[in-house]
Amino acid sequence: MKKFIYTILIIALLVLGWFLFNSRSFVMNNSNEPDKEDIEKSKNADLPKDIPDNWLNYKNSEYSFLIQHPNNWDAQEALKPQEPKALHEIVFSQQDYEMVRPSLKVQIFTNEENQPLEDWWQEWLADEDKEKEECMAENPNSPCLVLRDFVEKEEATTLAELPAKMVRFFRFDSEEECIFVPYGNYIYNLCYDGMNPNDPNFEINKKTTGDIRKTFGFYQPPFNVNDTGEGLVAGWQSVDDPDSVKVFKKDGTVEDVYQNNVLSTGQWKIVDRSQLVDVGEIGSNGTEVFLRVTIESEQYFYLVLDISDKDLTLSYLPRGNILSFEKIK
Repeated sequence: MKKFIYTILIIALLVLGWFLFNSRSFVMNNSNEPDKEDIEKSKNADLPKDIPDNWLNYKNSEYSFLIQHPNNWDAQEALKPQEPKALHEIVFSQQDYEMVRPSLKVQIFTNEENQPLEDWWQEWLADEDKEKEECMAENPNSPCLVLRDFVEKEEATTLAELPAKMVRFFRFDSEEECIFVPYGNYIYNLCYDGMNPNDPNFEINKKTTGDIRKTFGFYQPPFNVNDTGEGLVAGWQSVDDPDSVKVFKKDGTVEDVYQNNVLSTGQWKIVDRSQLVDVGEIGSNGTEVFLRVTIESEQYFYLVLDISDKDLTLSYLPRGNILSFEKIK
């Protein structure tokens, strides 16, 4: 009888240990009652044509992004991101797998100063280099590996129609590819296996993570620009240079004002993708809003990243410069 009781206790402890191990890092978001009200997951009706119609739509209104994934994949919010510098992390992974679990993670980093992506990246590397110097000073015989030591390749790319940066990392027995893209006051990072010889289904899983990346995009908050641009009509003061102001008027004219002097006057209009000229190849997530400004026959195009009753964020095309404004009362 005692042996039977001991056996039951051991089994119970093993089950409890397994549960604690698998739940300490992530919170599941697949129930009908998610932990956060601003996270919603439902069937998507407007998927790209090459994506199966049974994929699920994951929408995060805290960070204004959405992404689709197969219905046999889970979405998990990390209680603590793997990268200490990240604010938040969501991991999408296959439920049933053989030896290696295919996954794709989305990490969000702060970029409150709206730094250009390359400047932000180089600043991160510089911080890591400083940590390495301090480590080597304290531990001369230690390898003191930091981020730069794992970088194998960097190249320009696009993600969600914005200029982005792909970085390939060496991960000892595999390679990881990460795509960094700026949006508003954040840098978003999508990471997935770039090469994994341990995965017998790597080519299949690579295609799946590639299809998931195609669906990643940003959406506009409730207060938005409509087809006539009604929400844009106002005076907008540059965050970087308070002396610079753009005034969008209801009659379709726009004024560039500097230190209370009108420098130029032109026409503005909300346009669709078919009216963009010389902005390079950009992706599409189906929710973009483009702004065309015409001054003395010269056309300038912007992507409206964010707009509210207080703030406006534009991306100048095709360079991707982020322009932030505050509404003038």
